[in-house]
Amino acid sequence: MIADLHTADDSPPSNDYRQAAQRGLEVITKATAFICESSSPTVSAYAVAYALGIDAVAEGVSLTTRAQDLGVSVAGLSKRVKEFQKLADVDPSAYSYRK
Repeated sequence: MIADLHTADDSPPSNDYRQAAQRGLEVITKATAFICESSSPTVSAYAVAYALGIDAVAEGVSLTTRAQDLGVSVAGLSKRVKEFQKLADVDPSAYSYRK
């Protein structure tokens, strides 16, 4: 019987899919807070997109061009990218996009 396999105090067995889902939720939660708590949510949203290599948002636009479009310095946008990467423990090599 299934009820015999686990007691109420047992946590579900760990598996790779569960760990990946938990990590994904952790990154999404940190991204949401990073954007919502920012004084410049638009800049922070693009920083998250570049930090995670989300091409659908970056749209193949270079960091330099995006910074100009947002009216911020390249260094400022780059700093936000690095801040999010550190906060979410994201590998900086994810910071890539297609031109």
